Amino acid sequence: MDDLLSDIDRIVEYRELLSAGISYLLRRFGSEATAEDITQMILEHDETMSPSECLANLIMLFNASENDLDSLLPVVQEAWNYFPHRSLHGRCPAEVMTGVALPRNPRRRKTIEF
Repeated sequence: MDDLLSDIDRIVEYRELLSAGISYLLRRFGSEATAEDITQMILEHDETMSPSECLANLIMLFNASENDLDSLLPVVQEAWNYFPHRSLHGRCPAEVMTGVALPRNPRRRKTIEF
C-alpha cells in the first residue's frame, strides 16, 4: 500500500512541478496561453488527431523560436505523459504505466443524523 501511495504522491507532485515549469516557459516566450490551456488541450485530445500533431500544436502555444524547440520538446512530452487524457478515462499515461489511479472524486463523508 505504501508503494501505491508513494507512486500517487510522486505523480501528483511531479504534475504540480511540471505545471509551474510550463507557466514559467509560457511567460518566458511571451505566450498568452496558460498551463491550464496545455492541460485542457491534452485532456481533450481525441483519436481524430495523431499524438504527434497534438504535440506540435502544444509547442505552437509557447510561441518559441526554432532554436528553443530542442529544450521545449521534452517539457511538452512530459506534459503529455503526466497530464490527464480523456481517452484514458481521466488518467495520465504515467498512471497507466504504474498501474495506479489518482482519486478523481474524493468520497464525501456520510453524516449521521440523530
